[in-house]
Amino acid sequence: MQALSILIKPVSSSCSLDCDYCFYNDLADQRMTKNYGKMNEATMTVIIKKAMAAHPRVISFAFQGGEPMLIGLPFYYTFMSLVKKYNTNNIPVFFSIQTNGYHINDDWIDFFKTYRFLVGISVDGIKAIHNQLRQTKAGKPTFDVIMKNIEKVKDAEIPFNILCVLTSVTARYIDEVARFFDQQGFKHIQYIPCLDRLNRPREEQKLLMTQEQYSKVLSVLFNRYLTSYLSGSYVSNRLFDNFVGILLGQQPEDCSLAGQCTTYFVIEANGDVFPCDFYVDDCYLLGSIFEESYASLFHSDTAKAFRKETVLADDCLDCPFLTLCKGGCKRYKVGGKYAYCEAYQTFFNKHLHALEILAQRVKSGQVSG
Repeated sequence: MQALSILIKPVSSSCSLDCDYCFYNDLADQRMTKNYGKMNEATMTVIIKKAMAAHPRVISFAFQGGEPMLIGLPFYYTFMSLVKKYNTNNIPVFFSIQTNGYHINDDWIDFFKTYRFLVGISVDGIKAIHNQLRQTKAGKPTFDVIMKNIEKVKDAEIPFNILCVLTSVTARYIDEVARFFDQQGFKHIQYIPCLDRLNRPREEQKLLMTQEQYSKVLSVLFNRYLTSYLSGSYVSNRLFDNFVGILLGQQPEDCSLAGQCTTYFVIEANGDVFPCDFYVDDCYLLGSIFEESYASLFHSDTAKAFRKETVLADDCLDCPFLTLCKGGCKRYKVGGKYAYCEAYQTFFNKHLHALEILAQRVKSGQVSG
C-alpha cells in the first residue's frame, strides 16, 4: 500500500453549530444510528495498529465531524502517544483537522503547533453571511469568535486553510467575500458548493446555487486567482490548482475531478468504516476496523461496487472539457449528470484559454505558486 488516508470521526455527527446546509447531519438522519457517540481508546488503538501493520509509504490521519474538537484534547494527546508507540518503522505520518474554529484556544494552539497539524477552518465569507448560515445551536452568531481564533492560528504560524461553502447567498456577494478573504491574507482557500439535501426536491432547496450563479462565482474567483498568480502573490484555490495541474498532465489531487471514485477510509466513532465522507451510510458500510484490515476493507465487495458506480452521462462523452472535470463528483449528480455542468461549460468556454496560458507559464517557470 503506497499511501493510507484515514478520516476519523471522533464524535460522530455531534457538533456545536447548527448550519442549515450541513451534509453530514443530513446524512446521519438517514442512518439507523444517527450518532455513534465518542470514540474510545480501544477503537483508536486498533485504527493506529492496523495502519502501521499495513506498511504504507505514508499515512495521513484527518479528523473531522461533526465537530472533532468536541472530544477534547486528552483524546488527541492519547492518539499521538499511540502513534509514537506503534510506529516502529518510522513511517511518515501527517495530521490534519477540519473544524468550525469555534473552540480553538491557547491549549489547542500549543497542540497543533507541537504535532504540526494542518488546520482547516470553515468561514462563509463576510460577517453577515457567515452569521446567517453558521450559528450555534442556541442561535448565536459565531463570526467574531472564529475570526479571533484564526488570528491565534496565524500568530502561531500554524499552517491552515479556509473552507467556504458556496450557497445562493454567498454567490450574490461573491465579490465581497473574495475581497474579504484577500484582506485577511488567507493564502489557501477551498470553495465547496453546498450539497443538495437528501430526499428533498432540488427546486425546494433555496441555498443551492443556480447555474448562472455558480458560473459567475467561478469567473470572479478565477480572475482573482489569475491576478494573484501573475502578480507574484499567489493565493491557492483548490479547484483552479487542480485544473492547472490537469493541463500540465498531472493527476488531480481532488478526487471529484478524477473520473472515478477512489476509496479512502472514513472511520466512525464506533469503528465502522466507509469509503467516502459523502457516503457514510448503512448501505456503504465496508466493515468494522475491529474485524478487518485496511487491505480487506479496500478489496471488499462493497468497496469495489462503490468504485464502479461512477458512470459518465452520455453528454459527457462528446464534451470538449471532459479531460478537466471527468464528469464531476457523483454525489453532486442529478439524473446522472453533474449538477453544475452548465456552469462548468460556461466557465471553460470563457476562461480555458487563460487557464492553458497560465499552465504553460507555470511549466516554463515564468510564474510559480
